[in-house]
Amino acid sequence: MSALLKSAEQPRACSIEAAIFRRKWQAGIAPGRTLPPYEDIVLGSLGRLADRLLVVEGRTADDFKVLRCGRRLHGLLGADADHRRIVQLPKEFAGPLAGTLERALKSGQPECEHARRVCGGMVETFELLVLPLWCRWGSTLLAAHISEIGTPFNLVDTMFRSTQEGILALAAVRDGEGRPVDFQIVAFNSRALRLLGAPADDPQWSYLSEHKHGLVTPAMLEKLFTVLETTQNQQFELPVTIEDTEIHLSISIAAAGDLISATLTDVTEIKRREESFRLLFDDNPVPMWLYDPDTLRFAGVNAAAVTHYGYSRARFAAMTLPDLWPEDERELHGSIARAIGNSYYSDRTWRHIKADGQEIEVITYARRLAFAGRQAVLVAILDVTERKQAEARIAYMAQHDALTGLPNRVLFHERLDAALAQLPTAAAIWRFTASISIISRASTTRSAIQSAMSFCASSPSGSRAICARATWSRGSAAMNSPSSR
Repeated sequence: MSALLKSAEQPRACSIEAAIFRRKWQAGIAPGRTLPPYEDIVLGSLGRLADRLLVVEGRTADDFKVLRCGRRLHGLLGADADHRRIVQLPKEFAGPLAGTLERALKSGQPECEHARRVCGGMVETFELLVLPLWCRWGSTLLAAHISEIGTPFNLVDTMFRSTQEGILALAAVRDGEGRPVDFQIVAFNSRALRLLGAPADDPQWSYLSEHKHGLVTPAMLEKLFTVLETTQNQQFELPVTIEDTEIHLSISIAAAGDLISATLTDVTEIKRREESFRLLFDDNPVPMWLYDPDTLRFAGVNAAAVTHYGYSRARFAAMTLPDLWPEDERELHGSIARAIGNSYYSDRTWRHIKADGQEIEVITYARRLAFAGRQAVLVAILDVTERKQAEARIAYMAQHDALTGLPNRVLFHERLDAALAQLPTAAAIWRFTASISIISRASTTRSAIQSAMSFCASSPSGSRAICARATWSRGSAAMNSPSSR
């Protein structure tokens, strides 16, 4: 009963022969057994069915071996298929057969699979039905029935009809002296007709010169004649007007004798996106460039980059990114430039060298994208040189006197606090507090401040006692100063 249920779960056979084998296999199972005996299935009165039967032994895909091959299978599997391993058979059958044999051996049930091959441009489909069989002389044997099912279909015709590109086959028409003068339309698909703007009636075997659509231009005919003469494939773009609308076609042409195949791809939308990108790129006031992440060569620069860096477009075209980097940053900068993923924002400033040798500090923003059919990285540059200089000037003014340029009390106390955090021993404490007392009694002259600054810069580690002593010393100095009186 369980065998019947398992059999019902298997894929339904497509051929009458497979259905016969399934019934025969099911009927051959004796009570108390899970598999029918080999003799009842293979050695019975199979007649012509035996001509398409393989008998196989083995346990895994690598060691499955053909024991017997039906005579009508020699044309598919080879005249020497007997006693060969399954993996040595033609690959269009070896893979599906090995997988189905393994499944049948594991499940103990008939297993079905399809295999396909291409013969004379036609795709043929075969049904593989594998039956596991009990053998009294050893391990389980497997019988595989292979039969052709369905109607073969034309591979080229299927590709013609399914592709989203237009495909056109042309035959050269020659004059009495053997010179090509025109082309005859041999084959085409519906996409090609639409891209050509050709009429709905069948244009097969008509001449290209008879059609007045936008594709038949002197430039297109010249390309066709060139490919015919040189037999060198060509790819180019051509604007075509169809029903008062201009579209852009990418055309690939290949020749085989007097037969030419042309593949037509509508790239109008791609061209529009490229044009939008180019407008945003070329007219952007921010310096920008595109580079190849493999070679680090510049693929394009905008006008702002040319103006800001001082290199001409021709010079940029001959340069690589490392030409802009100082020697000490090239290794780190190069590794980052090659490894940029979808996007990048620099968390530090980089130094670039302009055409006049001036170094500038920049922040970079980058994004990887497809450009002109290959991978590229788009980079935007923000020059922060003046900002960094202004920040440094502000920091300097905060710590120095505006009139004399000397260090002021802010810098003195910064150095003093740094030193106070560093004095460890009692001897150092007394030495430091004595110096503070001397400085406190002195006037705030240049020598006093410089002495304190020098001491703070050279002192070892500190403690809270010093901070207390320093606070007391500052208070005493304030009380004894003339202004406190």
